[in-house]
Amino acid sequence: MPAHLKLPRPQIATKLYGAIALFLVMVYALAASAIHFASRTEETATRLRADGLTRVEAIARVESLLAHHKRLVASAPVAADRGALDADQQAYRALTADIAALVERSQRAGDVRSSERFAAIAAAGQAAIEAAARGQHAQALASVAAYTDAMGGLERSLAAQRLSNLDEVESTLARLAERSRTLITWVAAGAAVTGLLLGPLGLLLLHRMLTRLQAIGWALIRLARNDTSVDIPGALASDEIGQLARSVSVFKAKSIELLQKKAELERVNLQLDAAINNIPLGLSMFDAQERLLVCNKTYAEMYDVPRELARPGTVHCALWEHRVRRGARHSEQQEVTAEVRMGGGPLRPPSMIIEFGTDRVIAVSRQPLQGGGWVSLHEDITQRRRQEEKITHLARHDALTGLANRALFRDQLEGALQRLPRGQGFAVLCLDLDHFKTVNDTLGHPVGDALLVQAGERLLACVREGDLVARMGGDEFAIIQASVRDSTQTENLAARIVETVSAPYVIDGQRVDISTSVGITLAPRDGDEAERLMKNADLALYRAKSDGRRGHAFYCAKMNDRMQERRGLEEDLRRALHAEQVRLVYQPFVNVHSRKVAAFRALPDWHHPGHGPLSPGDFVSLAEDAGVIVEAGEWMLQRACAQAVRWPNSVRVAVSVSPLQFQKRNLVEAVLQALAASGLAPQRLELDIAESTLVHESKSMLAVLHQLRQLGVAIALADFGRGYCALSYLRSFPFDVVRIDKGLIAAMPHKPDARAIVQSIVGLGHNLGMTTGAEGVESFEQLELLAACGCNEVQGYLLSPPLAADQTDGALNERVRIAQNAAA
Repeated sequence: MPAHLKLPRPQIATKLYGAIALFLVMVYALAASAIHFASRTEETATRLRADGLTRVEAIARVESLLAHHKRLVASAPVAADRGALDADQQAYRALTADIAALVERSQRAGDVRSSERFAAIAAAGQAAIEAAARGQHAQALASVAAYTDAMGGLERSLAAQRLSNLDEVESTLARLAERSRTLITWVAAGAAVTGLLLGPLGLLLLHRMLTRLQAIGWALIRLARNDTSVDIPGALASDEIGQLARSVSVFKAKSIELLQKKAELERVNLQLDAAINNIPLGLSMFDAQERLLVCNKTYAEMYDVPRELARPGTVHCALWEHRVRRGARHSEQQEVTAEVRMGGGPLRPPSMIIEFGTDRVIAVSRQPLQGGGWVSLHEDITQRRRQEEKITHLARHDALTGLANRALFRDQLEGALQRLPRGQGFAVLCLDLDHFKTVNDTLGHPVGDALLVQAGERLLACVREGDLVARMGGDEFAIIQASVRDSTQTENLAARIVETVSAPYVIDGQRVDISTSVGITLAPRDGDEAERLMKNADLALYRAKSDGRRGHAFYCAKMNDRMQERRGLEEDLRRALHAEQVRLVYQPFVNVHSRKVAAFRALPDWHHPGHGPLSPGDFVSLAEDAGVIVEAGEWMLQRACAQAVRWPNSVRVAVSVSPLQFQKRNLVEAVLQALAASGLAPQRLELDIAESTLVHESKSMLAVLHQLRQLGVAIALADFGRGYCALSYLRSFPFDVVRIDKGLIAAMPHKPDARAIVQSIVGLGHNLGMTTGAEGVESFEQLELLAACGCNEVQGYLLSPPLAADQTDGALNERVRIAQNAAA
């Protein structure tokens, strides 16, 4: 055995064993003395029983027999009485047998004298019996007489012997009493000595052991209370208590270690508890019997688990029923088909989805544990599910308007094409918002976005259930009209769309007027392929725009040729601008009273080799579609200013400005360059802004207009009253000239309300300090009415057609004559 494992010397055991051994020796000595005394006493008693008492008993028996014999002899006749002898024969036989037994007992006891006497009596009795048996009565009587004499002598001897035996017994009893007293004295003395020797020593040893054990016991109690500061007494002793103390010291060290581990475990448990309760996932753990082991705070809050159900030991079915009562619906994830056996129990899906209506969606994943049971993680995926649904929705819907996007539209279009064999025809409508780019550029993208949203809502209000409205991008929309029986049904929808979408809008307190154009193609009449139908609808849309916008058009086979022709015109226009094949012509504004030219309006003039001359309106529209309107506008400014320098200082030149020129934000720079290059005074330049441009009035546009006004350039509001008329335009900016639209001028002769409107405009312009002008004067009656209203300047074929640059000098030298061939 290793040295560090050897037990210390058992000193306490030696002391205790020695004291016990001494005590046992003394007890054994006393016991031996008592046994010896008892043995002597037993011997004495045995001797008394075997000798004295036997003799006394024998004497008493003999005396009894003698007394009986005397009674027999006294009752028999002196003569030989044969009958008496025969009657007492049995008694003599019994007496003789008893005497023979006394003889044998006396012999064993060594009492020769008594033995001889008893033998003589027995012989006489036997002789009498035998003589009687033979009929010798005389001899029998003689034997009886001898027997009687022997009995008499024995009686006397027995009396003396009784006294002697009684003395002997009394003497023996006295010796026994003396020995008893001696034994009691020795036992008392031994007990006293044993008590005096062992008592104090035992008490001392017991006191010392109890004191040390008590100290160790208190130390154990303090250790049990986790008081590790206690000192263990007697740890240096080499006895058993010292061994116990050292064991307690080891226990103390282990206790300290355990307490440290407990503290570390508690710290780890706190950290683990904090980690578990602060993770965003719900956690639950169950044993093999489906009893709850642990769950975190997130799990309890996620399912609103009451405190009594969140305690360890709760069965899983109770928590399951609680969730069902809360409205949970459990469904396994479709993509997971495998099942996991949880600790030898029932098969359970490794993951599942729990839905609480549409409010919350929770994903549950399970992992089996070794030895049975499982651990589950519960994640609230409501937001993720909504985001996924939103992403899915956004992938197939427009983010701004919420309408179907191009991808969903194509899918629905393919589906509609697949239903064509069943006789379910449909229509495709493509539309966009007329001049939407102007709205975006002048009012800003937020207003443009709001306009698109409202336009989408109006489109949805126009279609039936089952129809699809999609935003294809920008201001382009497309509609699939399902179950179309005839073209009239689609035409009614297109008319309804044009009317609804073209109604005025109010966005951020501003009125926005815009229209729409719709192109229509029918399936299967116009095609049975998606690409072909979309192309045909675009051609029809282009036709609707070419026809003046704010309308609709059905596809026809000739549209493709017209589209090619339009694209050719755009290419020709680009080449013409670079080759300077476009020129400017000037139509005068004449003062109503003096008939003198007050200003010339510069107009683009292009003679296409194949199509002949294009009107200024067609030229501007073509330039806008070709994307060269800004370039063309700058060219017109430079040429017009260079030409106006040659005219008298009182004559102005008016140049129209397209809304798209405000987009580049370089209109002011272009005007400055034109003025600087020509040397024209800014007051002689007049920029005509169409009233439709102001529909999209924005701060940036007004800022540009104010910059131009500060340069001294005159600003004219053209086409006032065309249909966008709003008196707030005159208040938003102090225009120099207000030009009344030719539509009102043409209606003046036969519509009193038109005359009243023109008169009101002229009066308003005068009150605001603005020059008023009229466009499209084609008859003398119109001129007279305008003069009567107080209009300042007029323009039209009645006064002069557009003139080439070299023809303007002739118009300036004299009063303008009224053309005789002017239209009535």
